[in-house]
Amino acid sequence: MNIYTISPSIKKLLEGVYKANYKMVKEAADQSRSIVLGDTKGKVITKPAIEILKELTEKYHIPIL
Repeated sequence: MNIYTISPSIKKLLEGVYKANYKMVKEAADQSRSIVLGDTKGKVITKPAIEILKELTEKYHIPIL
């Protein structure tokens, strides 16, 4: 296995993390809440969950359920 190959178990784990993240953002957006994030420099950012949901759906082409 070279360093660029992701094992099937890690790939499955990452898919689960992505789904859980999407579910959390979706539920927060449904309740009109905000989510606290951190940028690459460690700065704390608060964004409405609906904005994050729109970004996720545009970036990964996920239909809003």
